[in-house]
Amino acid sequence: DQGTYQHDSHPMMVQQNKWRATRFGNRAMLVDTFNYEIASVEQMVNRLATMLRPTAEELHCESYLDHCQVMAQNPSAAQRQLDIRAETDDPREVVRRLTEAARVSGAPV
Repeated sequence: DQGTYQHDSHPMMVQQNKWRATRFGNRAMLVDTFNYEIASVEQMVNRLATMLRPTAEELHCESYLDHCQVMAQNPSAAQRQLDIRAETDDPREVVRRLTEAARVSGAPV
């Protein structure tokens, strides 16, 4: 009941952050709606995780916050696809590598 909702932020700021996240993924620089400073996705996720950690501990779901922080540190799945395509210039190679990685590790790609 005391949380922050999107309507507490200027709609243009929310729209701008959504556009940046869509365009640049994990490499986006976002406007922090609390202090209006520019920060990386990783910095934003880490700040939010710090704020949410006490509640996550109470709910015994800290691992979800930890996973969010790991995802923010690493390239997104879309970025990995773009990187492979840039390296090989072969869309079949993108599919082959991502399929192989999923088979070997069982992890999401």
